[in-house]
Amino acid sequence: MKRQFDKFAFDVASLPAWVDQNIDQILPALFKATRFLDNVTIVEGVKGSIDWNGLSITGTLRDKSGCGFTDDATVSFPKVTLTTKPVGIDVELCRRDLNGKWTQVFNPRGAQAELESLSFTEVLTLGMIQLAAEKWQRLLLLGDTSAVDVNIVHHDGLLKKLVTTSAVSTYNISGFTLTNPADVYEMLESLALAIDEKVRDNATLRPAIYVGSTLYERARKHLFDANLYHVAPTSENVGSSRAQMILPRSEVVVRKFSEIDAQPASYGATPTSAAYAVVENYIGVGTDDPQDYQDFNLWYNQDNRTIRGAIEWYSGIAIWRPELFIRTVTS
Repeated sequence: MKRQFDKFAFDVASLPAWVDQNIDQILPALFKATRFLDNVTIVEGVKGSIDWNGLSITGTLRDKSGCGFTDDATVSFPKVTLTTKPVGIDVELCRRDLNGKWTQVFNPRGAQAELESLSFTEVLTLGMIQLAAEKWQRLLLLGDTSAVDVNIVHHDGLLKKLVTTSAVSTYNISGFTLTNPADVYEMLESLALAIDEKVRDNATLRPAIYVGSTLYERARKHLFDANLYHVAPTSENVGSSRAQMILPRSEVVVRKFSEIDAQPASYGATPTSAAYAVVENYIGVGTDDPQDYQDFNLWYNQDNRTIRGAIEWYSGIAIWRPELFIRTVTS
């Protein structure tokens, strides 16, 4: 099984020459979080492929006023294959690249010591973990084995599976003017009501609608324009993240993922018209150990006199009961 890696190095070429500075701390640019992983089903211990199994029972209600017995129920075990692939990010750093710039404050005194030091590992670790989280979420959503982008070519992601799986229903939204915030909001409500009622009424299932930034912000604008501040997504009613809202009529959550803004045009809906009604319990993310993508190893490489780091994990995604999922189309 081929292992996939990215490589990085210090980029200090554009920094000004060293001037004495007072540096209290340096923080990585932590802009994104793995919100996607927080809501789906994590299937652990998958190093290759497994059958993700479930139970489905259907039956007929009959008149039992007389005697006799009829086999009225069918029990089946639908399954989907969940395949994972090992992915990772490597980093190799020469600490002497930090000299001559303000970054030399991170190097201790001594020619040997400056090469071997593992100082500022906490901030580097945080940055690498955040990078891994961002890359993983993008792969899980946008993955496409035929893509040119090396970051997402490792396996097909959720969006491609929703587009290419024939059992996924389509919902035509050509009647909505999606540049109008009120129409966007009404479209989301109508899509939510198109979700199977058994799903919406089942307290153990988590129906949701995934959209890109443009649709989400237009729907959010409508809530404020209509003075519906009590249901508009703010830090008061959705916690620290404003990237989700609850539709009050259907009580279905809408989640914003900027990755949808980058989906290919071949998916049948542009990023400004793409919406996906999903059952989050039935989205399975396969991995070996869920903590692997947060396990960043850092060491001194004596052969090259450099600092090396690596972070690796297994990644895969599958959808179970695809007939309960819906994607929008415009024709």
